[in-house]
Amino acid sequence: MTLEARLVWAHIELQVTPTERDVKFVPVARYGAYELRLVEATDSAVANRFDFWLELFDHGQRISVDSGGADDLETAVTIAEALAADAKALSKASSEFNGARPPGV
Repeated sequence: MTLEARLVWAHIELQVTPTERDVKFVPVARYGAYELRLVEATDSAVANRFDFWLELFDHGQRISVDSGGADDLETAVTIAEALAADAKALSKASSEFNGARPPGV
């Protein structure tokens, strides 16, 4: 499934997901510890100013690394592709760093 198709699916899924917290999200893709999410805030947060709010979430640190919003699918796909590229790079760097050993060990 393409990233665009996953984003459309996540957008539909988000609309039918019950609101139980201040924020609801649907995963779009995952690269190691990094997850690309489509997010919807239930209050008047900045994320609600856009039809699509994407977040790159680091499960290892439990923080949002980056995010961006768009009012149309084409722009949302462009943002999703950029965040996915970042996630892949971060995941690769993280796995290389975790696999590195000090000299002589």
